[in-house]
Amino acid sequence: MKLSIGSLFERKRNLLIISIVAAFVVWVWVAMITETEIPHPMHGVPVFINENAQILADRSLSMVADDGDFVTVNLRGPRTVLGSLGTDDIVVNARLDRVTDPGIHRLPLEIDPNSPIWRMQDVSLVSIEPSTVEVRFDNIAQRTFNINSAVRGLSTAANYVIDTETITPSTLRISGPLADIERIDSVAVGVEITEPLSRTFAATLPITLLDAHGEDITDEIDIRHVQLEHTEATLVIGVNRTVTVPIVVRFVSPPGFPIFDLEHMMELSYEEITLAGPVDTAGNLWELTVGYISVSQLTPQNNIFLFDVELPSGAFRNISDIDTIVASFDTENWDTASFNIALSSDNLHNPPFQYNVTLLSTSLSNVVLVGEADVLETLTSNDIVATINLADRELHPGQFNYPVTITVPARGLVWAVGEYSAVIQVAEWSD
Repeated sequence: MKLSIGSLFERKRNLLIISIVAAFVVWVWVAMITETEIPHPMHGVPVFINENAQILADRSLSMVADDGDFVTVNLRGPRTVLGSLGTDDIVVNARLDRVTDPGIHRLPLEIDPNSPIWRMQDVSLVSIEPSTVEVRFDNIAQRTFNINSAVRGLSTAANYVIDTETITPSTLRISGPLADIERIDSVAVGVEITEPLSRTFAATLPITLLDAHGEDITDEIDIRHVQLEHTEATLVIGVNRTVTVPIVVRFVSPPGFPIFDLEHMMELSYEEITLAGPVDTAGNLWELTVGYISVSQLTPQNNIFLFDVELPSGAFRNISDIDTIVASFDTENWDTASFNIALSSDNLHNPPFQYNVTLLSTSLSNVVLVGEADVLETLTSNDIVATINLADRELHPGQFNYPVTITVPARGLVWAVGEYSAVIQVAEWSD
């Protein structure tokens, strides 16, 4: 099928389309020739605010809020020039010369004189819409707070007690606008505990900001402008187990001494004490020994002994708050007596096989015994036994003062006071 130019114009529909296209081309050509300037709005031009301006530094002010304002810049100029412009060719500045004190300021806008559009011919500014922006300025402050705990429902099971609460980190540094910082009175980590504790509690919790009335204002503080060194802290609530145990004072005495009888004559200022310790180990504590009394120091005159309460290792606490234990004895029926005791080789016990040991001392003078008066009245030197236990120390050849242990077997509650010694000769065995 052949198609000719003439046939195109013979059809009415084709003729209409051709006419419209021709008219548009002619209109564009005429507009470009006859209309040299046109209005041209540029939308979405960002506003620049110089946060480092010297005028703000001189007044110790900083910009608090910059929400990224955008404006429309209305220009006039040749169509061919304006058609090639983009938002990067225009820099809109907010003037800061009116900012003199903290608060919200309405800043007038202007085109930066160094904007690329000023290098384009015949382009002029008609208006900026809006012509101002609202910006908040304030003094920037910094403050460090101790992080407190706000625990609700805290309780412990029977025989358990709260030990310590620790918060890590323990402090929080906050910086931001002074008006916001001044609203914050304290900071805390909070939690609600629904069951009595019998174990240490630990949790990482968000930090809340509180006003002077203890109200939570965390959501009211704009975190875009207030910087928190941390947003969370770990709360650890230590729990200890409590135990009540008897207080014990022990005795240092010769072998065979009737300790049980002496213990019944002793009175303690406190019989028991309540301690709190680690949950896993406190149950293994059955008694608390606070000290020792040597019977060789116990006399009718020296019958009161003081002991400082020292807790066992392992983070125990003294719930009873008892610092000192007084041990005293009823000495009303006690008396003292002195004796001279003869010594012989029979007093030497456990001699070493590699040495020949000779006892050079023949007696002990003025051996003081303490006990119940009626027992002492019937006591003789034959009732007293002096023992030199050669196994107590390492021996070497030579002469030595060697300790002598005094006992009174089978006569009840009688003991020697003071320290006694005898001279011994240690020599190599001769062939």
